Amino acid sequence: MPGPVHGPLSRQESTSVQRLLAERITRRVGFDVWTLKPAALITPERDPGVHVDEVSSLFRQLVTLHPALSITPYDLEQHADRARAAGITMSPTTVVRSTGRSVQLVGYFSGALFQALLDLMWFISSGSSPVTPQTRAALQAIEQDVVIEALVTPYEPFSVQLARVLGAFTVANKRLHVRLVEISEFPRLAEQRMVTQVPVLSINGRRSVGLWNESTLLEQLQRIIEGNEEPVIRDRIYTAPYMSEDQARALASQPPGEPPGGRPPGQPPGRSPSGLILPGSP
Repeated sequence: MPGPVHGPLSRQESTSVQRLLAERITRRVGFDVWTLKPAALITPERDPGVHVDEVSSLFRQLVTLHPALSITPYDLEQHADRARAAGITMSPTTVVRSTGRSVQLVGYFSGALFQALLDLMWFISSGSSPVTPQTRAALQAIEQDVVIEALVTPYEPFSVQLARVLGAFTVANKRLHVRLVEISEFPRLAEQRMVTQVPVLSINGRRSVGLWNESTLLEQLQRIIEGNEEPVIRDRIYTAPYMSEDQARALASQPPGEPPGGRPPGQPPGRSPSGLILPGSP
C-alpha cells in the first residue's frame, strides 16, 4: 500500500475511513478524476471549478487507504476526445467505477455528500444493489439507456438520500447512466438551470424537484421509459432552498446564538476540521 499522502482527511479521519473501507470494499474500485485548471474555464457563462485541487487530493488520499482502490487522472484539454466519448463536460468530474457499473460525480463531495460517496463506493464494489428484490427485478428488466442527472448540495439531507437511492439503482442495471452534480459549487450553472430548490432530478430530460424514495422513483422511471406523461404523485415533496457555496458558508459562519468567529468560516457544527463529515460523527 502506498505511503501516507497529504489530503483533506486528518490522521484520525483517515483511520476512520480506512476501517470503514476494510469492512465494505470487496472488489476493485477505480476513480477517473477529470480536471482542468480553473483559469482555463473562467467565462461569464461558466463556473471556474473552484475545488479541482481538493478533489484530486481527496481521491489520491483515498487510494492509500485500501489496496483495491486506484486513481487515473485526466486533463479535459489533453484528453478531449476521451472526455467527449465518456460524456465528461465539467471540471472537476470523478467517475467511480467497478463491476461494470459507474457513477459520475461533478464537484467536491464534501460535507454530508462525503458519506454518500463512501456508500456509492460500497454499492459499486459489492455489485449488489441494496434495494428490494421487487425493485431489483424491475430495474434489471429495463432494456434501454436512461440518462439520469441529479443536482445536489452538501448542506441539506434530501440530496444525500437521493444520491444513495440513485447509486443503488445504478448498480442494478448498467443502462442507467447517473451523474450527480454538486450544484452549490456552480452558481452560474444553477442560474442557467433556474435552480431555486434542491435536489433537482432529471430523467431523460424530464425534470422534477425534491426527494424521491425507492418506490416512487422506480414508478417515475418506468413511466418516463413508457412515455407516460402523467407524473407520480408523492405524499410530500421534500426540498431545501438553493444556496451557492458562498451563501452557505456565510450562513454557517454566523448561526443564531453563536458569536461571529466562534468557529472557522463555513464549518457547521459537527463537521470535522477537514470539512468532510465522517461516518459516526455528530
